[in-house]
Amino acid sequence: MQLALFLLPASGLALGAFSFWGRRWGSTPEERSLQLPGDSLFGDSSDPRLCMSRAISINAPPDRVFRWMAQMGRGGGWYSYDWIDNAGKSSAGHLIRWLPAPEIGDSCAIGRLQYLESGRSLTWWAHGLAIPGGRFRCAFDIHALPDADRTRLLIRISADASGPLARPLLFAFSIGDSVMARKQLLSVRSRVERYGDREENPDHPESGARDQYQLLACKLAKGERAGRLWPGLAERWVEADEL
Repeated sequence: MQLALFLLPASGLALGAFSFWGRRWGSTPEERSLQLPGDSLFGDSSDPRLCMSRAISINAPPDRVFRWMAQMGRGGGWYSYDWIDNAGKSSAGHLIRWLPAPEIGDSCAIGRLQYLESGRSLTWWAHGLAIPGGRFRCAFDIHALPDADRTRLLIRISADASGPLARPLLFAFSIGDSVMARKQLLSVRSRVERYGDREENPDHPESGARDQYQLLACKLAKGERAGRLWPGLAERWVEADEL
């Protein structure tokens, strides 16, 4: 009993410290204070809010980094732990030739594309996701910022939730996402610095299948689709915006 009384608060403190570290991994105070397009999507809501800003330096120009980030979730995979968020499929190790440039209105598992600055920024917005007794919303900002002859890749995930489970859900989300986000940034840097602008991968050549590198479905503004698992999740954000 005494051991349990010690372990419970100790575990809580450890998780709290990990969440604090993970929410700001690699980012500077200045980057965390930047106003990004996703910040304005929540309006004047007073619901519990979570903001996580992570960043990494990449030895490549912003437009090259942007090309890799523009295919994330749109058919290229998620660049994190593929066995968790990509059903074991390997995220693309090249720039996919059949994938069109991003457009406002593209929709995937993390939301609908609401803001686009070609060569620099993307903002995905997911809202209307029901949770017991409330709802969950999330903005996903991706910015490739010039830094001398390098790029600072800044990813900010902001979320809020309502209902009795809002605070524990946001805390759990911060723990899980911190693990995945760090791996994602490191994988992006590795791909960009190793492969540059290559448009083919001799070890995993394109087969033409739209679910070759990503299982979760996306629906692009031009009508193309990629992935095949849970197609309704990508379409939900389109329907929510049309209400």
